[in-house]
Parts: sequence; C-alpha cells; structure tokens
Amino acid sequence: MAAMGNRTGMRVLVTGGTGAFGRYVASALLDVPALRPVFLVRAPDATAARARIAEAVAFVRASAGLRAAPAIEAIPADLADPAGLRAAARDAGALLHMAADTNFDGDCEINVEGTRAAIDLCLAREIPLFHVSTAFVIGEDPGPLPEGPLLAAPRSRNGYERSKWEAERLIEGARPRLRATVFRPSIVFADARSGGAPEFANLFRYIRALDVLRDEVEHARAEEPELRIRLPAPADGRFDLVPADVIADLVAGIVADPRLHGGHYNLTLAEPVPHTTLNEWIVRAVGFPEGVLVFDGTAQNGTGARFERALRARVAGFLAYAGDRKRFENARMREAARALGLPVPRIDEAYIRKAVRFCREAGRPRGRRAR
Repeated sequence: MAAMGNRTGMRVLVTGGTGAFGRYVASALLDVPALRPVFLVRAPDATAARARIAEAVAFVRASAGLRAAPAIEAIPADLADPAGLRAAARDAGALLHMAADTNFDGDCEINVEGTRAAIDLCLAREIPLFHVSTAFVIGEDPGPLPEGPLLAAPRSRNGYERSKWEAERLIEGARPRLRATVFRPSIVFADARSGGAPEFANLFRYIRALDVLRDEVEHARAEEPELRIRLPAPADGRFDLVPADVIADLVAGIVADPRLHGGHYNLTLAEPVPHTTLNEWIVRAVGFPEGVLVFDGTAQNGTGARFERALRARVAGFLAYAGDRKRFENARMREAARALGLPVPRIDEAYIRKAVRFCREAGRPRGRRAR
C-alpha cells in the first residue's frame, strides 16, 4: 500500500476509479485535502492495483497540464468478494461507487449486483454511500427528471438505462438505514481544459465520422450541389453532454462537504444545447460542408443515402440520444456548485473545437470511403 504522507482526511473507498469518467473523479478526489481516497481495483496484487489507477489518473492530469498526482493508495478488491470488501472497509468513512458496465447492447446486470454489494457493505459498516447513476435513468420519458427518487419503472431504451434504474431502486429500498447520495450525470464528454478523453466514445464517434467522410462529401457536393444527408433526429431535440472534469469536481466537492450529503443530484447542463446548434459547431470545427446534414430522418435514395448509411453505421449510439427532448431538474446541483465555489457545467463552440483538435492530434484516421 502506498504511503499517504500527511493525508489525514476521511477515508473514502472508491470503485470504478479507472473508468472513462471515474478517472476524472479519482484525480479530483486526490486534490481534496479533506479526503483520503482509497481505490478498490481489480488486480492480482497491490502493486498492480496502484499501477492501474496511477495510469488512469496520469492521463487526466497530463492531458490537462496539471501537476503529477500525489501518492495514491489502492487495494486489490472486487465487488464480488464480500470478505475482501469488508477488510478494505475497516477504517472507511464512506464508499463512492462508480464501477459500471456501460455496454448498451448487454443487460448490464453487473451494475445491479455491484450496487447491491455496495449497499450491503455500507449497511454492515454503517457508512454513507455515494452512487454514480445516470440522468438517462428516465429512459424514454421526456421528464423533467426530478432531483429525487424515480419510483415508477421507466421505459428504458437499453440494458444500461434499465440497470441504473434497478440499482437506484435498491438504494431507495435500503433507506433510511442507508445514508445515500445519488449522482446522475448526463452524457459525460471531453475535459473542458484540453478537449481530451481516454476513449473515443459517444460524440467523439460522430466527430470522427464527419472527419472521415468530409473530403468525399465535398467532392460529391461539387457534382451534386443539392446533396443532403438526412439523419433520424427531430430538429427541436437537445443534446445534454457535460465536461468530465467539471462534473468530477462537483462530485468530489459534494463528497467532501457533509452539508451537501443526501438525496439526488442531476449533473446536467445548466443551459441545454439544441442538437442542431451542437451539430453546427462540429461541422465548422471539422470543416465539413455546411448545409448538407439535415435532421429529419426522411428516407432517400442516391448519393445522400449512401453517406447516410455510412454515418448511421458509425454513430448509431449517438443518434439514439441526439433527438432527445428531455428535461432535467438541476437546482440542487446549482446550489451545491455555489456552495463549493465551482462552475456549473456548460458547453460552447470553443469547447467543441478543443474536442475536435484532441481527436485529430490523437491520431484518428481520416479519408475512409463510405460503404
């Protein structure tokens, strides 16, 4: 176990610290003097556990130009091993549970069972639980999603959303014995400081797809000036995505401040962005021909249909959320941000330009032919 120097704050067990979002929270936790994060990592031994979390945190800090992380404490542990968890939690003051399966094509049952194990541990040790869920626990419903329990079963669009609602239901069933705080971020995207991310998921796939097809579409439009590529999303839809570092700072700050514990926080955009506006920002940043993309889902034939098939094949997951008209209440998030002196999540065109630049500098391929 790594030496912790003079860190004497509350010992917080953390699961999921090596994940795409979890590493941002891990980095933020390490900068809070009132906390002593201890990362539970699936690894064969303590050395391997420390190496995994150190690598994850190093990416965050290097890409954002931050100083190296302080000493990291990690324990090899698994949520499926109750005895190991109890031993790790001996001196813990709280558990932050972020570990999750985000594969939309699976049933994500591990999200439910992992939360069940987290609840059992917190009840046995009489410590509070901080749980990372998702704002899309609401499923197909337009909202507004309250900053409170969602008791009625939603019409979930995939196994991930369903598993997160079932996990929340377990938490609500364990109250009031269980002291729990639930965080519901929307789509977690690039670091606001660098535009970077550890994996090219969600909106990055759309950016990459436009970058790949850009030159070919330009040539096709020269021969067919009225070329349109129609995509299945209503023109009045919104796209709620939040910068990973901004949300991570809020999570770490709330965990460290007992005044803010309890209930639910919808960690969503302060000002939702129409997906048509977001698309305009991306088109300009990529240099994709303007006026070609049309969001209405109308079927078509010819050249436009070929490009449409190419885009849909690459970004089906993105398009499933591009047409959302969902609303999320987030007054508690705003109040917490004010109390902590932290910004609320916002995005603008400059943020998207950073993400596009990072995508390109990371060596994403360009120039593939549409099929």
